[in-house]
Amino acid sequence: PALRSADSVISINKEDCAFFRRYNRNVVTIPHWSERDIEVHPKAAREKPVILFVGRNDANKNLAALYSLPRGKYEVICVTNTNPERDDFVFKTRIPDEELSALYSSASLTVVPSRYEAFSYTALESLLSGTPVLLSNRVRIADFLEGVSGVTVYDFEMPEEFAVKIDEAMGKRVDVEKVKALFSKEAAFKAYMNVYDALR
Repeated sequence: PALRSADSVISINKEDCAFFRRYNRNVVTIPHWSERDIEVHPKAAREKPVILFVGRNDANKNLAALYSLPRGKYEVICVTNTNPERDDFVFKTRIPDEELSALYSSASLTVVPSRYEAFSYTALESLLSGTPVLLSNRVRIADFLEGVSGVTVYDFEMPEEFAVKIDEAMGKRVDVEKVKALFSKEAAFKAYMNVYDALR
């Protein structure tokens, strides 16, 4: 009832927008924006490519997708709440923002293999750091990143695609300026003001 009587509904992705349009014709999609100023730093040479995972160690975040990766080919760093089930993975937990930013900058690739994400600050902060991302097709920030260099999407229902697309995704250059423009505070503020102005 509240959705039907609302003057406007704001969603943060296209899937939510389609859902809410069943109850209200005036639905506007405005994505989240970057909360922090993130700088791009040159990547240091490393012996192995570095794959970064940031998120809870649970079924939804799907850290288990990384267990299919071959031993010895990559350095895998997991910033999560409990130890991964691979003794060759680097486990970090409760790290400060500065250390997380340094990990985003130094990684070769950030992976977000989640079963579902309404957005993904992990993907956003990685891209703003100049590090490409590999996302499942259920990570909804991808709604706004079609055609943006540095983003690779795989089908969650085909888990074998995850390992296959790692090297392809790792080699991509990120269009940081385009990502900044898409997810700027200023763009979000303007979009919210347009919604409120239309209701006056």
